[in-house]
Amino acid sequence: SFRAVVGDLFGQERLLILARESAVLVLGLMAYGSIAMLAGSVFKSGMYAVVLMAWEWTLPYIPQVLKEWTVLFYLQSLLPERPQEMAKLFELLGEPAGVAQSLLALGLVTAAALGAAMLMFQWRECQYTES
Repeated sequence: SFRAVVGDLFGQERLLILARESAVLVLGLMAYGSIAMLAGSVFKSGMYAVVLMAWEWTLPYIPQVLKEWTVLFYLQSLLPERPQEMAKLFELLGEPAGVAQSLLALGLVTAAALGAAMLMFQWRECQYTES
């Protein structure tokens, strides 16, 4: 019946997983949004997005040390379980970051990129008003 289907879809365990994945989604939006805001205020062209996405898409193939320089690494570390995708050819596996380390890294990236974007925007606004 309908009640059984709803109970199966939104059971206690699944509801917690949905809440955690939603929180990771919000963190990702904040981090990538602040990075895009910074890049948009620095570069005139939108080609920076291609470079950023190319860097993130190389995540499975780069060594662990370089993975720690990607936002996606920390977002994947916060997921309740790693997505069961087919293994990619030449994929380099590594240990995920801890929850505290991931939250700290995402918070710092978001704050730093957002702060730098605001400073860049303010500096460019001052240049326009003086001319």
